[in-house]
Amino acid sequence: MSLLFFRIVMLWKTKDKSIMKLAYFCEFNLNLQINFLIKSMKKSAYFLFCLFILLALVFSINCGVQVKTGNPPASETEVKQASENLSVPPFPTSINSNTVADYNWSVTDLKGKTTKVAEWKNKVILLNMWATWCGPCVAELPSLQKLYEKTKDQNIVIALVSNEDQETVNEFIKKKNFSLPVYTTAQELPEVFTSYAIPKTFIISPNGKIVFDHLGGAKWDDDASVKFLNQVAQLK
Repeated sequence: MSLLFFRIVMLWKTKDKSIMKLAYFCEFNLNLQINFLIKSMKKSAYFLFCLFILLALVFSINCGVQVKTGNPPASETEVKQASENLSVPPFPTSINSNTVADYNWSVTDLKGKTTKVAEWKNKVILLNMWATWCGPCVAELPSLQKLYEKTKDQNIVIALVSNEDQETVNEFIKKKNFSLPVYTTAQELPEVFTSYAIPKTFIISPNGKIVFDHLGGAKWDDDASVKFLNQVAQLK
């Protein structure tokens, strides 16, 4: 509207062609500047929108990690209370999975011995990804210890894997007086075992399929866990 008014005024005030050309030139440049400004604003708005989405995504992921990890319980009483509040994992009523496990990586036990995961083929594997600083991880350790004691004489591998250094993990396990198999790994985990949060537990059948996975702390020493592992053992 302002441009139209500007043009009408110039036509009314003068008939000098040079002035008219100047007026049109100014109008043209003004249009260019306005168009440039509009495009810049659109780009800025698009950039801010993308930035907002990115920040929201990062925030949601961080929230997920904090909820699943948190700080470890400070005392044995708190560990016991947290453990008592855990639920039995929601095992499926029927076992049917096409997700193939990746055995092409290695772990190191707390004595420094390296084991290829491929050595556990043809066995049931309960693979638990954890860390000493992870609250839910620490809370579920007592139930994993009890599950190990119930199944250690069977063709079942219970393996806890952390990406922390050996000294940190070793000191923690000794302090807690656990005897279940604990390992560390400096390797990047196979994609099929990666997770945005811990604890994350995978159950692998003897025929190499990931038949169950669970994110978060759980009560693993329940009879339902032993029953499910025994069912998985039949998948050969």
